[in-house]
Amino acid sequence: MLLASWAAAAALACSDRTATVSLEQRGDTQVVTTPIAAGVPIHRVETIEIIWRSDSLESPRAVVAIGDRLVVADRFSLHFLTRGGQYLESRRRRGGGPGEFGGIGAVGQRGDTLLVYDDGLYRLSLYDATGTLLEEHRVRPHRRYPAVRAPNRLLGSTRSGYMLVAWPRLIPSGRPTYAGIVWQGVAGDSTRLLGEWPDFELRRDGRRTYETNPLGPRAQLAVGNRGRWAFGTGQDYCVSIAKVDAASVVRACREWNRAPVTDAILGPDWSTLRRRTSISKERMEALKADFSRQELGAEFPSYDRLWFAESGDLWVRTIGPDRAILHPYLLERFPELGPSLYQWDVFGEVGELKMTVELPIAFEPTVIFEREAYGLADMAAGDRALAVARW
Repeated sequence: MLLASWAAAAALACSDRTATVSLEQRGDTQVVTTPIAAGVPIHRVETIEIIWRSDSLESPRAVVAIGDRLVVADRFSLHFLTRGGQYLESRRRRGGGPGEFGGIGAVGQRGDTLLVYDDGLYRLSLYDATGTLLEEHRVRPHRRYPAVRAPNRLLGSTRSGYMLVAWPRLIPSGRPTYAGIVWQGVAGDSTRLLGEWPDFELRRDGRRTYETNPLGPRAQLAVGNRGRWAFGTGQDYCVSIAKVDAASVVRACREWNRAPVTDAILGPDWSTLRRRTSISKERMEALKADFSRQELGAEFPSYDRLWFAESGDLWVRTIGPDRAILHPYLLERFPELGPSLYQWDVFGEVGELKMTVELPIAFEPTVIFEREAYGLADMAAGDRALAVARW
């Protein structure tokens, strides 16, 4: 298996559809490094199409594709649509009985079967593409990682189970928290931890709880179909891609110049922020106090999001100079102050960089195909809608 992957990477390194890469073998890990000047296609998507918007959406989690249908998972409901956005039906029953939801944590698919993980009831429900309930299983969550981590609201599938990105119970102890990737059997009677990594650190000062360093290192994790999962921290531009019950690991790297933390990050222009945003004076003073306690370090991380496409390609959302202009909390809360597009690097299954796609910052892709991606878009009115981006 390892020799086959090595041969595939070597062949792709010579292909005009991917960047020229360097290959290195380190034990069971194959390291594939792409230069900064990659020479791969860059697709710039400046507009997205809103295909479904509804008042029935309360707190949408994610979008998943089942056959030729899309399923939008809300907190207590499932909405079924065509890929063109035509509404078909919903499953909306809050409660603890069969077919009811105590709180949808994540969704996924295995073939034509929809997997719904309810972290309110600790239950896995299986549906067909029409929304018919097939079976349900009580889940015994991992004792250290009982909660699904946002924004990783998708389940990765394997032949005998599924994977999810999970959090422990958060305690502002002044020590790093951890995030993990947990595998669980479909019947819910078995669970194991595939890996865990240091994540953010919380501290408490009086009544206020704050994060010591929002720039990391942070655990960036993703799960995909066919047992694939990925992890990294963004402190260098390397992402490890593994597979359940496989010994070999591919480490996809890219030469990258991390953006520096400037004075504008450490001490933003608060008066300008008050004029340009809806931030209140009280909230601004609280943020000033939090920012003064934080230790941001000297550089931004290389990336801050990992996601698997339906094909198995890994998407990596990078942080360049255009994003390193504001404190990360302010940029997330007021995206209109930052760049209009986020850059995603797309790596193939053997670690080669295939292309770069630039997508609007208000769009979060969760179902990614070869030439289009479906996901949730943040609207100006504060709600979210189902949208598609094409390139």
